[in-house]
Amino acid sequence: RCEAAEELELFGQPVRNLSARARQALRARLGALSPAIGLINNLNAWENIALPASYHGKPPIAEVAAITGEVLSVFGLEARVFLNRVPEELGKLERKIVAFARLMIAGPELAIIESLNDGLSRAECARVAGFEQEYRRRRPDGTLVFVDIREE
Repeated sequence: RCEAAEELELFGQPVRNLSARARQALRARLGALSPAIGLINNLNAWENIALPASYHGKPPIAEVAAITGEVLSVFGLEARVFLNRVPEELGKLERKIVAFARLMIAGPELAIIESLNDGLSRAECARVAGFEQEYRRRRPDGTLVFVDIREE
């Protein structure tokens, strides 16, 4: 939380008075995964992963498929079966993996992951260590921030 005299800076730039173009460039360097994962219910996992890249025109779909396959293999998931399932057929960890694959395709310089363990079993929590390992493998120069927000 910023105090009244403080100003939020990202990548050494104050964000308060950024132009629309500068804000857009800044957003391209950021990525987030939150409990409100935002999967589209009538699209399967592959379509949910590929849609942002399709919309923005990058990276190429072949690269999206390669990254997706690599991410799924980290979690021991069979892409052919997994990617055809719609969100309601996925468990909480699986939905987070879909969102994480989408995040890795975007390749953000700063990734913020909120409440990663919420709703997961102890065994699933052990598996999410793969999120950090995979991010660091892909973006060794990047910054990964885990945030756990709980009202008390």
